[in-house]
Amino acid sequence: MSHYTADLYPKELGLPRPLVITNAVDTDFFVPAPNGKPSLRGRKVKLLFVGNLIARKGVDMFAPIMQRLGPKYELYYTAGLRTRDMLEKSKNMYPLGKLDQAQILKEYQKADLLLFPSRGEGLPRAVMEALACGTPVVASRVSSLPEAIDEKVGELCPVDDVDAFVQAVKRLTDDQDQLFKFSENARSRALERFSLTRMIQEYIDLFQRII
Repeated sequence: MSHYTADLYPKELGLPRPLVITNAVDTDFFVPAPNGKPSLRGRKVKLLFVGNLIARKGVDMFAPIMQRLGPKYELYYTAGLRTRDMLEKSKNMYPLGKLDQAQILKEYQKADLLLFPSRGEGLPRAVMEALACGTPVVASRVSSLPEAIDEKVGELCPVDDVDAFVQAVKRLTDDQDQLFKFSENARSRALERFSLTRMIQEYIDLFQRII
């Protein structure tokens, strides 16, 4: 599902490196809001996290990040499949509970940034879905995440570096025009790399070579 995962086969298992066909999301369903991202002027910056509330996802970093960012920033987070909420809280953190796909789509569309301080991923659907909705991403520079995120669609931070995440969020949201450009780039990135059409064609090509 990612080049990072493929590289682990020879390194950890002594097996040949497999062909990579990157996972995909429905870019006809996960789309930007019709009117795009609203202006940041006169309102709070909305951050979003979608996923399980587990240590591997870096959720213990939410509270220190949000405390440092202060009251001008809000973080909304879903429950994921594992719904037990044991997070340390900050006043500007708001649980959304478990959402269906339509509800998650609306949250991506409303969010200014996806916050994703994960400590390890194969290739996370939440990042692909956010990009498809035109939502830039601030994530950890780890495992497969650099395959989806670069300086055109967000920022990558050292793992567990609270200060780096705080500064990245501020940089991306301090310049409204830049944030709009990142949003456009995010949608283009999703269409280029993570569409179902691309994935299906790569499987068809593989099957034809095998036959």
